Parts: sequence; structure tokens; C-alpha cells
Amino acid sequence: MKLIYSALLLTVGFYLAFWVRRRRFNRTNSYGVEEFESYAAKAVASVLEKVVWAIALTCIAAGGLLVAL
Repeated sequence: MKLIYSALLLTVGFYLAFWVRRRRFNRTNSYGVEEFESYAAKAVASVLEKVVWAIALTCIAAGGLLVAL
């Protein structure tokens, strides 16, 4: 059962990390600069992505710990 939980946590963590990276890539123009509609959109996206990134890293770490134990 522990292996199933660890696989689920690792899958969710890696998917969330992929999602954040994909969002950043899709906002980048041909010069490598991220583009936003407004400053508010940049602020919201930045906070949202940091929170999701922290959740992703937590899921990956917890999944790794469950596999190791």
C-alpha cells in the first residue's frame, strides 16, 4: 500500500512541476522574456506558481521518503 501512495505522490509532484515549467515556457517570447497582460497578472502568476512549485517539491520529497522507508 505504501508503494501505491508513493507512486501517486511522485506522479502528482512531477505533473505539477511539469505544469509550472510548461506555463513559464508558454509565456516566453522568441527573445526569452516572459510576457504578461499586466503587472497584476504577473504578480498572481508568480505567487500561484511558487505555491504550486512548493506543493510539487513536497509531493516529490514525500513520495521519495515513502519509497525509501
